[in-house]
Amino acid sequence: MIALKPMAVATLFAAATIAVFYALFLPVNQFQAELATKIASVSKDVEDLETRVRSLKASEDGVAFPPELLWHAASRSEASLALQDSLLQLAKSHQLSILTFGATELSKKTEQSTAAVTLEGESTLENFYQFLNAVENLTPRAAPALVRLRPRSIATSENEGTGVYFQTTIWAFWGDEK
Repeated sequence: MIALKPMAVATLFAAATIAVFYALFLPVNQFQAELATKIASVSKDVEDLETRVRSLKASEDGVAFPPELLWHAASRSEASLALQDSLLQLAKSHQLSILTFGATELSKKTEQSTAAVTLEGESTLENFYQFLNAVENLTPRAAPALVRLRPRSIATSENEGTGVYFQTTIWAFWGDEK
């Protein structure tokens, strides 16, 4: 065997150690560099979004909720009663037979206060569709949040159309009277 001098052995050992170190840790360093680049990019995106949010918040200070969309009332109860009254008049004019009705809570949370009314009854499908169209054209505005239909088991004459039972929840924004 060839006897290596101690200095040569130390040099080979140091070179092998450096090679193993770079083989093991160079990919980690590259991964860290990629992560640092991604972190910088995400940080810039966060700053841009925060700037946008501040800009939007500053711009909304002078903007009020459109008054033509509000049912003006002193309380949610009064708004619900006004909405009920309008809906019952519409139902009558569209030949809907209302079995039950009443105020309810809207499951979605909004910035502006809401009033909601649930109606259950029976009608022809055509009359019910016309009723929904009239609801969406109310002033101030109202909209259906829920519509459930099922066919009436009692046959109707062909002249009357398809009979249905319905359940619908109609909601609207309301605000204090000014």
